[in-house]
Amino acid sequence: MALREALAAEPEADPESQAEVGRSLVALGRQQEAIGQTAEAIASYETAQARLSALAKSQPSVAPFRADLAAAEYSLGWLLHLIGKPAEGLGWLERARDAQEALARDNLTNTQYQSDLDLGHNSIGRVLSNTGQPEKGLESFRRALAILQHLVEANPRLMQTWA
Repeated sequence: MALREALAAEPEADPESQAEVGRSLVALGRQQEAIGQTAEAIASYETAQARLSALAKSQPSVAPFRADLAAAEYSLGWLLHLIGKPAEGLGWLERARDAQEALARDNLTNTQYQSDLDLGHNSIGRVLSNTGQPEKGLESFRRALAILQHLVEANPRLMQTWA
């Protein structure tokens, strides 16, 4: 990880190298989360979010960089929710969902972006439902369901993948 970060910090480092560091930090955060290193996972997600945010702002036309940023924000938000910080987590989940909506809208045939948006709405629905806002949660679940129905209708083979 240190080597990747050092290479990405070089003045001639290309944006893809910088994105790879961000993706690696998200992957590291997920591993830390899985083994109970919550504080370390949060730090990894926050560092990834900061790096990827700068990259997405400098390269706004590169959809994968924006998707990487949304993944970092989603991971941070969901973990914060899980550790009992639902308001803070919801803020990050909504940021991720907003980015996912733009990606899905701009890339209508990209099933991954559509699926990510489905997950974002579903997760927000869970947080809202768990925090005494069932009506708002239900609306988010309905949006997730509509996206999922559209995905399956447009891509019947997805059902085979998910089965």
